[in-house]
Amino acid sequence: MQGKKVSGNRWRSYQSSLKRRETVSRRRRILLVLLAVTILFALLSFLLPLVPAPPPKAPADAQQPTAPEPAAQEAALSMPDRAFVRSLLAASGCKDFKSTSLLSLADGKAYTLNTTIDSNLQARLESLLDTRHSKALGIVVSDPDTGRILALAGWADGQMQARACWEMLFPAASIFKVVTAAEALDQFGLSANSPMFFNGRKHTLYRSQLTPANNRYSEEISFAEAFAESINPVFGKLGIHTVGLERLLARANTLGFGRLWDLDMPAIPSIAPGREADFGIAEMASGFNRSTQMTPIHGAALAGALINGGNLIAPWIIESIEGENGEILYKGRPEILEKVGSRQAVDDLEAMMVQTVLTGTARSTFANAKRDRILKNLTIGGKTGSINDSDDHTIRYDLFVGFAKHNVDQRKLAVSVIVAHHEFIGTRAAQYARSIIRHHFQ
Repeated sequence: MQGKKVSGNRWRSYQSSLKRRETVSRRRRILLVLLAVTILFALLSFLLPLVPAPPPKAPADAQQPTAPEPAAQEAALSMPDRAFVRSLLAASGCKDFKSTSLLSLADGKAYTLNTTIDSNLQARLESLLDTRHSKALGIVVSDPDTGRILALAGWADGQMQARACWEMLFPAASIFKVVTAAEALDQFGLSANSPMFFNGRKHTLYRSQLTPANNRYSEEISFAEAFAESINPVFGKLGIHTVGLERLLARANTLGFGRLWDLDMPAIPSIAPGREADFGIAEMASGFNRSTQMTPIHGAALAGALINGGNLIAPWIIESIEGENGEILYKGRPEILEKVGSRQAVDDLEAMMVQTVLTGTARSTFANAKRDRILKNLTIGGKTGSINDSDDHTIRYDLFVGFAKHNVDQRKLAVSVIVAHHEFIGTRAAQYARSIIRHHFQ
């Protein structure tokens, strides 16, 4: 009995020890798991701030930007705008355009400026210049359909100055009658055949000539004849009693007066006066003042618009620009700035310009055109102007703005000539234009 009891106690002790060891082992496993979780959590807390956040996801309908191709990106960076082209032209120091290519240095780089100049026509133009009797002059020849400058020459301060063509202002004189006529034809129902009346002499302008009423002394003339003969009282009355100041200034602005064009040359804007009294309106409308001023380059654009269907096209002279390695950095192109007016108004203006050459103020210069083997094949039109600088007549400004069109092949040319003569009158503006037109179409 005693032996069995001892054996039973040992068994229970053995079972108790197994349970204790199992409990300890389980507690160790739990502690190890807790320790591992704690260590993992600590590592994640340390590493997560170092990982960059993903970019926000765009909406499904949002347009994703496309990176430009390297070639397109490079072209966008290297293509100069017109402001840079103007600076290169100024840096070239050009006084004339004997060469069709100019070298310009800027930002430590060399640029080649290829121009639109016709070297043959340019040489002929320069051979015509009468600088001995001219205090200043500017002559511009262009293609009316594209605005390309084919030849130009300027004279100022005793030397050749090409920039005089786009940076020098001269009195517009009777060239401004084109503006008055354009507004009257386009907005007030007038035509080239509309009757006009005036009193007194044709080329004076007195207050007594500006009354709206007509009398038995009034002379009747067509609008085309008034334009061709540049009759000041007719245009003075139109300015005061028909067109008015606001419309006159608005049309002047449309045709380039008072507007700074974005050209490839550093051109300054032509000027139209501001507010005027009645007599001032008459002076401006007829061109009988010295405060309305224009550049020769503007005159060529205006003439071109009257033979190309009414498009005032920006003049341009830089065909292309090459970099140091011959790469093309810039290419010129035509740009329409404004419409002169309705097609009927433009056709009437063109006819009035032609009549100026046939029977008006330019008739003596082109008197034998129908017998000339070259000029007889052309339709030639123009507008003349003249005014003195002051009462002492030390300088006489002489202007011709016009065009020519070949009657067979339809080639066209626009010409703008402004000359400031000394006391002795040298080669007149219309004479320059005649010689240039004849040379170009021969």
